[in-house]
Amino acid sequence: MKDIKGLEKIIAKNFLPPPNLSVSAWADTYRVLPNDSPEPGKWRTERVPYMRSVMDAFTQPQVKRIVVKSSAQISKTECLLNIVGRYCHLDPCPIMIIQPTLELAEDFRRAA
Repeated sequence: MKDIKGLEKIIAKNFLPPPNLSVSAWADTYRVLPNDSPEPGKWRTERVPYMRSVMDAFTQPQVKRIVVKSSAQISKTECLLNIVGRYCHLDPCPIMIIQPTLELAEDFRRAA
């Protein structure tokens, strides 16, 4: 009887819908930056609070278009990786990152 209860728990856990997390909540929970990054370890949205609303807009159904106008080097690429990671993990769908040149695409692939 004990084995059946354990099996029921395993089955129930595997049939639960994925958590409904915003991109920033997903990143704070699951994203880990590599050791060679400037700040390795767990991602912390609190380090880039100005990007929270941009990331979270991607999980708000009423939002149809997101435009970001910003300076260089303020975590846009990392936020993009958080967006892609969240969808790959919790809501798989067709998704593509396009770079303007093959060279930039290769650089992005190596860095990501």
